[in-house]
Amino acid sequence: MPETTLDPDKLLAELHDLWGDLARGHSEPLLRACAMTLLIVCDDGEDILAVRRIAGALMRDHPSRTILLQTLSGAPPRAHVFSECRDLSDGRRQIYSEGIVVTADPATLSDVAPALRALGAPDLPVMLWYRGPAVFVSRALDSLLPLAQKVMVDSGTALDPQGAIVLLTQWRRQGIHVADLAWTRLTGWREALAHAFDAGPSERARIGSMKIRVAGASGTGVWYLKRWMERAAPATQVALETVSGERGVRGIALSCGPSELSIDLADDGFLEIRAGAQRWRSPFPETTEIALLSEELSIGGIDQVFEDLLEHAEG
Repeated sequence: MPETTLDPDKLLAELHDLWGDLARGHSEPLLRACAMTLLIVCDDGEDILAVRRIAGALMRDHPSRTILLQTLSGAPPRAHVFSECRDLSDGRRQIYSEGIVVTADPATLSDVAPALRALGAPDLPVMLWYRGPAVFVSRALDSLLPLAQKVMVDSGTALDPQGAIVLLTQWRRQGIHVADLAWTRLTGWREALAHAFDAGPSERARIGSMKIRVAGASGTGVWYLKRWMERAAPATQVALETVSGERGVRGIALSCGPSELSIDLADDGFLEIRAGAQRWRSPFPETTEIALLSEELSIGGIDQVFEDLLEHAEG
């Protein structure tokens, strides 16, 4: 569809016409699905086509009205509509979702925000994903925060990891429900360690030390893992060990009395786990942006464990 000015009434009319055009090309009724509004904000200079592909993949499992906002310095507000479809298992019928691409100067976002609110799907939650590091340094983006019930970021992209934690803590204390993909990346590690916490407080107290093996610079994900362990087992001494490999957490070693548990991420994407003489392997969850976002969009409520970490970030 051709681009138009950022006029909500006109854009919603174009969406209506788009569905009419699609329906005329099908012998069966269209299945039009929408469970939320997904607002994605892209930094100036990002590959908008790559972000569009991510949005399309997400819409297949999380039907939504997606609003893709690209901030572009000096650009006048403009927009166009689009649709995404996926085949059902019978190979014939399809489910369609809808989207709007918006371009605007970041300095005008406070003026653009009401239009974005009007473009959202009525009576459905709004999920906001800030893609890229600009959200951690540009306060112009803060004007969009009130639009969403949940705000998703990736502090792993922040140039100042500690500053990112401070910002997310401030948002949490302002009542903003935030999700950080740097925390979501730890799901596989936390699941692998879950048995140590399921044993109860008396068993946790026996954990004497924990060593986190890290490749590259220590970012927010390592901080989250360290703080999570310290809060779950306060007597545990947590240390970091620098290793080679792809950036991020590469392994964890726990000492619990005479017993030791070692977990390492192999190059083939499996966790290699050793507990005494026992050894086994377990698949590690995907950590692509699509997989991480899909996990967050699947969480119906608030991740209380993560919010508690932010609440006690200074502890």
